[in-house]
Amino acid sequence: ARVTDLKSCVIVLRVLRDLCNHQPVWEPLKGWPLELICEKAIATCNRPLGPGEALRRVMECIASGILLPGGPGLHDPCEREPRDVLMHLSAQQADALTQSAQHALRLIAFGQLYKVLNMDPLPANKASPRLLEGLCVSLQASVWFHLSGLVSSLSSA
Repeated sequence: ARVTDLKSCVIVLRVLRDLCNHQPVWEPLKGWPLELICEKAIATCNRPLGPGEALRRVMECIASGILLPGGPGLHDPCEREPRDVLMHLSAQQADALTQSAQHALRLIAFGQLYKVLNMDPLPANKASPRLLEGLCVSLQASVWFHLSGLVSSLSSA
């Protein structure tokens, strides 16, 4: 309910739910823990985030080690007593999640989000021949203008 005002949070939740369903490492975060992590990571930012920035922020939070033993954990705001939602998570699972998030961040940083999402890369945009032709004409005119200015300044000197 708290994430409905955060449009990018809903999108990131959908992406991460898919990740939980297709990558066994992420399976322990399914459900409420995933919603809590996303909401806390995105809502604590001082400005609205787009979906890409929001995904990166959530990955940064997980990659920082908050799930590791000795870390702050993930407290349930619905419980009166402080309770870690991920207390069932083993140290090995927490480490695997942290490493996976770190790897995902590296891929995102190098423009390989498609690998994180387990999909084919988008085709590269090819410039249309008309655009390239216009660019060549424009460059030729620009070079001619600069050369003619240079020649006229040399001849007047």
